[in-house]
Amino acid sequence: MSLTFSRRSFLKYTAVAAVAVAGSSMFTGCSKDDNKATRTEYGKITVLQAQSTLSGATYNASDRTLTFDFSVKCGRGNPMRVNNSCFYVGITSTNDSGKETTKKYASDFSNLKISQELYNAQLKKDKTAEGTITISGVSSLGEKDVVTFFYQPDADPYTEYGATWKLTGEYILSNMAK
Repeated sequence: MSLTFSRRSFLKYTAVAAVAVAGSSMFTGCSKDDNKATRTEYGKITVLQAQSTLSGATYNASDRTLTFDFSVKCGRGNPMRVNNSCFYVGITSTNDSGKETTKKYASDFSNLKISQELYNAQLKKDKTAEGTITISGVSSLGEKDVVTFFYQPDADPYTEYGATWKLTGEYILSNMAK
């Protein structure tokens, strides 16, 4: 048995590897970032066959809450889970001297809740769950603040994949339902 590798075989397998690398971008649903699709306005993002839609947000200064309208449609053969641990929200503020601070909201901190309508432990293929995600303890929302809303369809095995919306406070405040 020969341990030599022919030039023809080398070129053939190199071409196959190049096609595989180029084709892998089709699985993320995004062309800018390898793993995280990002939008700067409301809309749909598909990641891991989960079509997620952020359709609006409402800030309530008296209750100190920010509520997001969200839906997710399962496009895969196996059921998917939707619960608190799939979501994260961060609000980044910049003070007058240019220093940035980020307040984090997640189920681990007990300041992020999803509505019962959205919660679905086993969302089946072609079914949609709709509801709200509410974060509490939001002392203010300025026009220059940046709100990062992150949804991770499979928080456990695929931590690197997710859908991200980066919205300015101005965008949220000007697009709230009146």
